[in-house]
Amino acid sequence: MKYDWDATTYDRISNAQESWGHEIIKYRKWKGNEIVLDAGCGSGSTTKILSMKVPEGKVIAVVLICL
Repeated sequence: MKYDWDATTYDRISNAQESWGHEIIKYRKWKGNEIVLDAGCGSGSTTKILSMKVPEGKVIAVVLICL
C-alpha cells in the first residue's frame, strides 16, 4: 500500500492534535534553552510555536509516516 503525505489536508483536519499540543505548551514553564522533540510534527504549526518558546534551545521535528 502506497501512502502519499498530504500536508495541506493534514493541516486542515488536525485541529484536535494541535489544540492538545498548545495546551501542553501553555502548561509547561519554559526557560528558553530546552531541547524539544516534536515527534509526529505534521505540517509544523505546533513546531513553530515550540521554536518561539525556546529561542536559545533547539526543536527537533520528526514526521512519522507509516507504510
